[in-house]
Amino acid sequence: MAGLGGPGPGIAGILKTAGRFADSTNAATVGGRGQSGESAVDLHDSNGIGGAFPQYCPSIMELLLIRHGLPVTVDNRATGIEADPGLSELGLRQAEALADWLTNERIDAIYASPKSRARQTVEPLASRLGVDVIVEPLVNEYDQGELEYIPIEHLKAAGDPRWEAMMNGDDLPNPEVFQAQVVKGIERIITANPGRTVVVGCHGGVVSAYLAHLLDIQRVMFYEAHYTSVARVAASSAGHRSVRSMNELGHLKVAGISLSDL
Repeated sequence: MAGLGGPGPGIAGILKTAGRFADSTNAATVGGRGQSGESAVDLHDSNGIGGAFPQYCPSIMELLLIRHGLPVTVDNRATGIEADPGLSELGLRQAEALADWLTNERIDAIYASPKSRARQTVEPLASRLGVDVIVEPLVNEYDQGELEYIPIEHLKAAGDPRWEAMMNGDDLPNPEVFQAQVVKGIERIITANPGRTVVVGCHGGVVSAYLAHLLDIQRVMFYEAHYTSVARVAASSAGHRSVRSMNELGHLKVAGISLSDL
């Protein structure tokens, strides 16, 4: 299945608070966790990331959580093989635009979930930077074992009842278990990369689950991360976590690339 619930109550206010989201405007701290007592560090100047280099603090690492690009539809119900779609032609273009956008940032490591769509999304960037993609199994999507994958907007357009189930959060029976897995995987990445800038190619459910954890939002699938969108998290060695941005899509706007093939 497609893999992400819709926006929950109050998300409009959260997105307004996030100074840099879809249009990559000014950076802002949305919220976070931690008991360090230290002040938030703005890792970007007032012009956002479009053409400007980030300012870094040695004790702060920056995490870029990136949802995969648009995948193809897969139906393996006849074979019983788990659906693991790669990117569509549009999804590959989205991934290239992302690589164009991030190449000039100081990126030290690139991780991805085991899913093909997540790895293919960050591979163009990894190739340009000359780094390997490290697979982190715990940032996998919650659709493990599913035999069919249909992009969420296709479900909606077809009036498929599974789309409504996803909007209601009914397609994720144990959200707390999934969220705990995601948090463990991402925190493992943070611990292994103090003071570095790290890209994680993952999934809409993963991004939503981790940000819900940081923002103390009860609904795990509280918002929709768009294809190849970037969410930034600042993580200190003392344990403080701050959400810096959500749903950055400047790379697609600059390249004139759409989010969907519909």
